[in-house]
Amino acid sequence: MKSFPLPALFLTLTCMLRLIVNPDAVCQESPEKGTLVIHQDDRIPLLVQRHIRYNTHQQGVMDGYRIQIFFDSGADSKKRALDVKSVFSSKFPSIPAYLSFQEPFFKIRVGDFRFKLQADGVLEIIKQDYPNAYTVKDLIFFPALE
Repeated sequence: MKSFPLPALFLTLTCMLRLIVNPDAVCQESPEKGTLVIHQDDRIPLLVQRHIRYNTHQQGVMDGYRIQIFFDSGADSKKRALDVKSVFSSKFPSIPAYLSFQEPFFKIRVGDFRFKLQADGVLEIIKQDYPNAYTVKDLIFFPALE
């Protein structure tokens, strides 16, 4: 097992501590003193800022799965969709239901599932009342942490 000289280890830890306290700082001491010098691409801070902006605009949504229990188009389709949503919410109060319109269809999708396996488990229960229900990929709201 190799061992590091104590002064080199101390200087490395000191440099790392500086980066933790001030992430914008980069150790610039000379290599002769045994410190760590970090060379990074100048575009990395720009990428980090883009990532932060992207996640800020997501407003609490992420990729996931929902169960589609209804879709219809035509006259009175919105009213039928609202009726289905109301009935579903009374039968399954713990599962959120969402009405959406993607021309020309009104759709009722339920649940906020991060994984398809979770959605498929609930689908088996819902299929007793909604035999044509199926799992779809969708943007979901962050599920509550358990």
